[in-house]
Amino acid sequence: MLASPYAYALTALPSSGLDDAAAGSESAAHHLFFKGAVMTVQFHRPTLFAASLAATTCLATAPVLADLAPEDVWTDWQRRLAEFGYTPQAQTTTDGQTLVLNNFRVSIPAENGSTLRVDMGAVRLVPENADNVRIEYEERFDLRVFPDGDDAPSATLMFDVAQSDPRYVATGEPDAISYSYTAGDLMISLSGIDMDGADVAMNASGSLAFDGADITYGTNPADGGSEIVQSVNFNAVRFALDLRDDDEDTDISISLAMQDFGNDATMRVPDGFDMSDPDMLTTADWGYDAQGKLGALRLGMSGRADGSEFEFNLRTGPNTIAASLSGDALSYDVNQEDVVVSSIGSQIPVPIDGEIDTVSLRVKLPLRDSEEPQDFTLALNLLGLTLSDAIWGLVDAGGLLPRSPADLIIDLDGSAIVMSNLLDEAAMQALALAGAPPMLPQTINLNQLRLAVAGAVLEGTGAFAFTGEPSPLSAGFPSPVGSVDLDLKGANALLDSLISLGLMADQEAMGLRMMMGLLAESVGEDHLQSKIEMTSQGHIIANGQRIQ
Repeated sequence: MLASPYAYALTALPSSGLDDAAAGSESAAHHLFFKGAVMTVQFHRPTLFAASLAATTCLATAPVLADLAPEDVWTDWQRRLAEFGYTPQAQTTTDGQTLVLNNFRVSIPAENGSTLRVDMGAVRLVPENADNVRIEYEERFDLRVFPDGDDAPSATLMFDVAQSDPRYVATGEPDAISYSYTAGDLMISLSGIDMDGADVAMNASGSLAFDGADITYGTNPADGGSEIVQSVNFNAVRFALDLRDDDEDTDISISLAMQDFGNDATMRVPDGFDMSDPDMLTTADWGYDAQGKLGALRLGMSGRADGSEFEFNLRTGPNTIAASLSGDALSYDVNQEDVVVSSIGSQIPVPIDGEIDTVSLRVKLPLRDSEEPQDFTLALNLLGLTLSDAIWGLVDAGGLLPRSPADLIIDLDGSAIVMSNLLDEAAMQALALAGAPPMLPQTINLNQLRLAVAGAVLEGTGAFAFTGEPSPLSAGFPSPVGSVDLDLKGANALLDSLISLGLMADQEAMGLRMMMGLLAESVGEDHLQSKIEMTSQGHIIANGQRIQ
């Protein structure tokens, strides 16, 4: 396994209740860098089975008559770590048939020039039978951060790590090793802080707990490379953090609880692939696919800062996510249901309360340059947005505006020519300097547009092909040719209400009414329809009348 169950537990979590369940084994430790300081994080735990963020160097020579030997596990770790751009170090010895990795450490580079080093002490690879190797760790490991600079104080954060019924094993054959970690409970808690070797009074406390941990990870041979398969599941995840600073009159508490968390991912890795090499990202045949789920989420923040008190709460229902990334394309599909937000504070005039029934986002974007058009998709749904009466009362205390749930739907697809590989940072910078777009749209289809707010509803569909004569409006590129059909209800009533509430002047409303009269036709009471066409000569026609 290329990372410890601790690392998997930490990095597989979504960044919010709305996304990021597809985040996998990319090291979240990169977020631990402190500018101008060296940080050492020490983990202490009473049990023997834990896990590491990496593995390390020389192979022991003692033979083991088994289909899967400890040396095979160690070789697999070294190879996989190198593929991620990590540098392992260790000294190896044997204890009977057990392979011992002494002074095990791995260095992980960061883009800002800093380096994270994971020191695991001694790791033991113990053969259980012909197919299983048990992985054992010491009761402590350290995380040290080396910033890009010489004169930096050291800081140490100490954590206690406790587990119940843990088991971490490697199984399979030398060229197809799978790893499994299970535990009833896993708890990581902050227990101390050290600065330059001296204890510091605790101004923070925190813990991270996982219930029903079940993590599997394996590699399988594939044509020209291998396939990495990972599954991370927890019955529940709980996080708590308290921060205090008496000098700044600050006391903040943060809590997070998640239920039924799951993440399954597959990565295709060609032989010799190095993720830290930009050229390989743009040319190699690699790919990453992930599916995630989250049953429910609760996030709470409260406390005092700069003399002001506040409280914030977020509650969400089921969440699903599917993501894929390769040198060819990026796709992302997330759906979040039942979002409830509330916030109060001494500097907030009224409580802020709102709900959204559904939030969904679907994106498909081609990445590799090609002379042929490639398909893209962008779809966003915000359905059933409601605000509390207290918020409405700030602008409409009398209830003049309809307070029905608001909706926003944008569903687009089409095709475009990708001018340069979007993963090639140097090529993107060159295009930006030249003022050239990275993509040239060829077709755009508006499958659905819907905006419903305060009683007014705008809907539309349309399609365009970029085949017209270049014009100033199209920046010298072919102009769009096609049409869009729009339907608008309740707009005049909304304008009347905004005028009555003093939110819009009569002259501003008059200008809007004149524009609607120019572009649309009345087909009923406060009901307008319009067909906007764009011709190959660059003309704009509204309901059969040329307006440009």
